[in-house]
Amino acid sequence: MQQARIPFFPAAFTLFLAVFFGASPASGGEEEGAGAQKTLLQRRIERSVEKAVEWFRETQNRKGKGTEGAWSFREPYWESGVTSLVLFAMLRAGVDPGDPMIRAGFQYLADNVEPEGRTSEMYTYNVATQMLAIEEAFSEMLRSGKPKDRLEASLKAIFEANLAYCKEALKDGEAGYTIDQTGLDLSNTQFLVMGLEAANRAGYGVDPARWLEILEKGMALQAKDGPEVMRVHILSRKADEVDKYGYVIKERYGWITGKPARARGWTYSEMFQKEQTYGSMTCAGLANLLSCYLVLEKNETFQRKHREVFERAVRDGFAWLQKYYAVAANPAEPKFWSMGRRYDGDTFWTYYYLFTLARITTATNIRFIGHRNWFAEGADFLLKAQQPDGSWDQKAHETHNFKSDCIPFVNTAFALWFFSSLTFEKEEGKTTAKAAREEGKEPGKDFLKRTLRLLEDVHEEAGHWDVGRPVDVTADVLCALSVHAGCKDFRDKACVENAGRYLMSSIIPDRTVMERALKNVREENAAEEMYAKHLLFERWRTGTLCRQLITCVARAMDEEDWGTLAKGARNPRVAGSAKRPVALLVRHLLAHGEKRGRKKLGWSDSCGRPTTLQPDARNTATVLRALHAASLCGVNKPSTVWEAAGNFLLDTQEEEGPETELLGPDGTPAGKKARARGFAPLPGDLPDPATTLDVLAALHLVRRHGTFRGKEKEKLDRAVEDGLAWLQRRLQGFESFEDLVRIKRLGVLLERDVVGTIPWKKEGLKFIGYQHVHRAYLGPFCARHIANTLYFLAGRFLV
Repeated sequence: MQQARIPFFPAAFTLFLAVFFGASPASGGEEEGAGAQKTLLQRRIERSVEKAVEWFRETQNRKGKGTEGAWSFREPYWESGVTSLVLFAMLRAGVDPGDPMIRAGFQYLADNVEPEGRTSEMYTYNVATQMLAIEEAFSEMLRSGKPKDRLEASLKAIFEANLAYCKEALKDGEAGYTIDQTGLDLSNTQFLVMGLEAANRAGYGVDPARWLEILEKGMALQAKDGPEVMRVHILSRKADEVDKYGYVIKERYGWITGKPARARGWTYSEMFQKEQTYGSMTCAGLANLLSCYLVLEKNETFQRKHREVFERAVRDGFAWLQKYYAVAANPAEPKFWSMGRRYDGDTFWTYYYLFTLARITTATNIRFIGHRNWFAEGADFLLKAQQPDGSWDQKAHETHNFKSDCIPFVNTAFALWFFSSLTFEKEEGKTTAKAAREEGKEPGKDFLKRTLRLLEDVHEEAGHWDVGRPVDVTADVLCALSVHAGCKDFRDKACVENAGRYLMSSIIPDRTVMERALKNVREENAAEEMYAKHLLFERWRTGTLCRQLITCVARAMDEEDWGTLAKGARNPRVAGSAKRPVALLVRHLLAHGEKRGRKKLGWSDSCGRPTTLQPDARNTATVLRALHAASLCGVNKPSTVWEAAGNFLLDTQEEEGPETELLGPDGTPAGKKARARGFAPLPGDLPDPATTLDVLAALHLVRRHGTFRGKEKEKLDRAVEDGLAWLQRRLQGFESFEDLVRIKRLGVLLERDVVGTIPWKKEGLKFIGYQHVHRAYLGPFCARHIANTLYFLAGRFLV
């Protein structure tokens, strides 16, 4: 029996939230009361998921010893399993299988997991999670048996070898860590069962006798007795009966509801006493029984021999969850002992427990345990427990003495599974996302209205947007609103005025003002005071100062100024009212540029903060864009500054590269050859697309403001051509919202319709459509994403 596919947050999720909080499915973000609460939960979850996915993106192994694409840590024998668990969780959470991060993860499996003879890989956890990830992404290929490329062929071979392992590892309905292990346990068995479920969904079919073995053993492992629970409330007995929240529950296990039961749970293995039960293993035992039922529902042996005992086992298992209910901890009976110490329901393997709890709902569609809203309460716990970087780490939320640096990967994967655990029948999101990705059309008329309303909604009371880097994001938003002509009316909103005042008050021109501000910091404890001082020094980040400068220019420009700029004047003097603060910021920037030799000038990430960072290409390119913006209001710097900065940037380009036929601005061959040489943040580092895009745009400005002649000019022109050739070979497309601005900037400055091999306008619109459908504008970086999107969509251009 196939399990329903679960797209992340389709339209049906709105109905689900309405049920849980009494809101209308059509209620918008501007509504008060229950509707606002519903929208808040949805936003919080989506922000959390996006933040977690970005953390996975940042922590994925990118180079080193053949493990590119993996999530690596100190225990390499678990690496393929943890990597597979991460892939599976992200796919369940709605990440596109075609995402480069996902493809890199599967390529790692194909390159590093041998279908046969892989002693170090043959662990049940590894094998099962590999099967889950492969089936989730390549189910159609597995069913058809026709891989279309080498990667799919390798993954198919791994899947089939793993299925053979599962069949051999299953001993009397149980499994252990390896095939030859004698100590079997419920945790490994749970993952093996999930692997067999994946095989069933992929069309391989597992012998019903195997499922009967698992069922019989699972019921035998359950505690023999437990305290009485007078009434077990699981599901409605009639399809048209509603609970106190007004929700009509689908009838599936009506026989569970309303009967007295004994709270009988499960423990880890037969080495433990059966009365030492706890939450994660009780959920694992229940989920295994329910998985067996989904396969054996029509089986004659099951109906004749096991049905009655099965129903009692499941009812008693849910009675245990109802009696010892918890979501902020892995619950346990008071008598449970672990690792030689008392365990009274603290946070031992909480995320694993929530993962197993969510697994039960995949089979039953249960919304409540007793009268408790397990999903809403569990989601609230996870949202509060998430770390600032987007992960869930054992150190802050676990007290068990088992420590490993793979725990953040595992816990974060479990959290994503939990968020995507509810089953829905519609898959409109995927279809619409595909259309949005393929069409590349301008957003609809209501897109701007909705995003601006959301931008107003997420504005902080302190006057800024975002809490991580408030000055940076506020500057980006204000700049985008000024550049986009369609935001004219919105610029009069109170939130924009407050943000403007916040941005100007954030400019700290010299150390005297900084020292005065530092003395005025008075927080309740040392940690908060240290963080407040850190935020002050953040205002002296090079990128922050440059953003402030560019935004000052953009906000000072009126319609006549934009018209002057659009006419293509070489050095138009516009936005005169911004000249004073801009001159102040330019002076500060130039005071912290670092000379490298006689004719080289670069900038690090700091313009006054205590740091030992060295100058790099990305920050230097950012400063040059700011200096160009300053020139638009008459604050010009001598050409020697531009030439010295240009020389510094040229040093960060690769020395050699393959010969490539250069494409012209329209994407057709230009009739000349170039060496594909990219730019890196520091000389000798590996080049990357983001740095190359930034540096090429900056070098164009160097050509405009500097006075390179003769061989120096030829060297500069050749560097630009070689950088464009490198992008032709390496630039894959829009991978982030920041790419919207980077690629547009280079396309406009160099007057190119194609950047690399990408028709950037159409592909950028596809990216926006795709992200809009997947609600990326509700994520934790909502204001940043909207700012970059508005800048891309604007008909005007600043820098």
